[in-house]
Amino acid sequence: MGDLSLRSGIGRSGTPLRITIVKGGSMEPTLRAGQLVAVDTGDRVPSPPGLFVIWDGLGLVIKRVEPVAGSSPPRVRLSADNPRYSAWELPLDDVDIEGRVVGCWQPM
Repeated sequence: MGDLSLRSGIGRSGTPLRITIVKGGSMEPTLRAGQLVAVDTGDRVPSPPGLFVIWDGLGLVIKRVEPVAGSSPPRVRLSADNPRYSAWELPLDDVDIEGRVVGCWQPM
């Protein structure tokens, strides 16, 4: 993902936003390759669940992240919107959340 860092009042006061380009089709139909998304890098806690940019060990990806109810230690479920991709669970401490997706735009 290519990105451009900005400062904005979205989220916490003065929270840095990252603007990045969606690559790949794992989040279709919600997000499509080439769309721009704004990521609130100050919001790294998946409660409430939502779309987050995470480091998957190879690169930055966008996934749905939701806590697994009743898990101890806390676990999260990571999933794509495209049914061709599998979901998985990890301990929350093993997930490197970079920020919450807070907006998206279509390319011109």
